[in-house]
Amino acid sequence: MQYYQQPQQPYQQNNQQSKQNPFALSAVQILLLLLLFILSPTVYFWMATSNGGKIFNMNRDYTIHLYNQKEKLENKLKNLQSNKSQLDMINMVQNK
Repeated sequence: MQYYQQPQQPYQQNNQQSKQNPFALSAVQILLLLLLFILSPTVYFWMATSNGGKIFNMNRDYTIHLYNQKEKLENKLKNLQSNKSQLDMINMVQNK
């Protein structure tokens, strides 16, 4: 008895395709990579620098605000420490 064997040609074609370079990119993949790594940062930089660098100015103003707030808090801390030392001195005198 002879069994009918199907031709192996489609499998062989698929096998040949799988032996190709696995890192080969299609045109769509290349375009997506260009959009991701080149166009997106370019558009962000263009938007950030347009309108007089509004984003950069906002960041600068916020940094200055934080620095001023830090100085104010440091001054308050010094005042509280001096008040604490004065209260300690008063308590020492009262306890004697």
